[in-house]
Amino acid sequence: MTDPELLLLDEPGAGLDLAYREALVARTAGLVTSDSSPATVLVTHHLEEIPRASPTFSCSATGRRSPPERSAIRSRRRT
Repeated sequence: MTDPELLLLDEPGAGLDLAYREALVARTAGLVTSDSSPATVLVTHHLEEIPRASPTFSCSATGRRSPPERSAIRSRRRT
């Protein structure tokens, strides 16, 4: 599969030491900022693994989807 429409990364930093985890975040940041990259879903327990360049992210403390009026989705896009 050379051109996926969706990239799902489930705990990609698990078991990595700090240097490799930082490299992973840098590589992931490149993915989320590239127009040619697929839609990316990153699942992590570590907020520091979410690239600052991520335009949208969602947080859940209970593991359940929040109702729309209490949604934890945040957007970093500038309008």
